[in-house]
Amino acid sequence: MTQKSYVINNFNKFAEDIRQAVAHAILKNSFPDQKNEVLDDLDSFITIYQVKEIIKNNALAVADDPVVDLKGMDNAWAQVNQGIFSAALSKLAASGDIECAWDDKANNMIFWPKEKAKVDQTSKVLKAGKGKRLRIRLS
Repeated sequence: MTQKSYVINNFNKFAEDIRQAVAHAILKNSFPDQKNEVLDDLDSFITIYQVKEIIKNNALAVADDPVVDLKGMDNAWAQVNQGIFSAALSKLAASGDIECAWDDKANNMIFWPKEKAKVDQTSKVLKAGKGKRLRIRLS
């Protein structure tokens, strides 16, 4: 069976749409009841250039118009998702809203809520206790 491939004709628009769709998916999966989504300033999470590089790295061929298949786009989606999520965690840690440290055994960063954290701002909500939930509003 031959794998279908697709040519991306308007690469900038495609990258913008993918970034926006991934951000919407993160919000919908994390906060299904939230109605008012704000997706401003996505460049502070992941730039269009970075999204385009991710797509190129997962493309079957790259010329003027990249050629992709579904497997490559699945990989690109996951990498853009990881980029946005990692940037959000880094922003929360940098602002002191959550704690983080390097885990030598796992060879990656780990994040956790501050003890008795009570953060309730427009841009982020952190709830500790039963049903721990980290809410990140992308704005």
